[in-house]
Amino acid sequence: MKEKEGVLSKEDKLFKSLKDRSLLQQLDCTQYRQVYIVGDIHGCYSDLRKLLDEINFDYKNDLLVSVGDIIDRGTENIACLKLLNKSWFKMVLGNHDEAAYAGVTLGGSKYLFWQQRIGGSWFERLSKNKQKQAVKLIERFADIPLVLELNFAHHKIVVCHADYPLNYYNSKDVKHFGMRSINKILFNRSRVFSEDYTVIKGANYFVHGHTPLQSPVLKGNRFYLDTGVFNTHNLTLL
Repeated sequence: MKEKEGVLSKEDKLFKSLKDRSLLQQLDCTQYRQVYIVGDIHGCYSDLRKLLDEINFDYKNDLLVSVGDIIDRGTENIACLKLLNKSWFKMVLGNHDEAAYAGVTLGGSKYLFWQQRIGGSWFERLSKNKQKQAVKLIERFADIPLVLELNFAHHKIVVCHADYPLNYYNSKDVKHFGMRSINKILFNRSRVFSEDYTVIKGANYFVHGHTPLQSPVLKGNRFYLDTGVFNTHNLTLL
């Protein structure tokens, strides 16, 4: 696949950082009152806060999990980046988050791709001090997992941005994923646009974003939650 599509290569600093640590985070969710999973936020912080107010989100006892792509396209990107500081917030890495990280850490063509092709132009409009603040937060994407395993008392949910690359989930497999699997996690749309109702074994449900849809979709045991909030102000919560 060509670089213009945003696909990671073995030379990318982000790919190397991902391979230097675990790609997976496993979380005991029995410690929370409620766990919510939200679709792509894309810099629309006010829409997120409105949604959390509507459900009476408990910031001390609940957890919000993002499917990735918390920035770009919307206008409140720093506010969304600051979610990384919140104890009640977890996320997996999305392709926009990856592009921002590659842009600010590698520069050159990676920065231009983020700015001109994928929605990072908001960064250029910031003051120098705000840019420094944004960079420090974006650099933290290197510590965000690609796959988040949510373990409840009687079921398991796996969250990753665009797709899970296999038809069977095993945490041991994730730890050894190569570039091809990582690119599927970040970019793949073939399942959601096909008549693929595969039930992926090894977990009860899989939750994704990435592909803007008019309404959330369930195919097999795979939820797709991106409802294009940057155009519709419709943010989906599971």
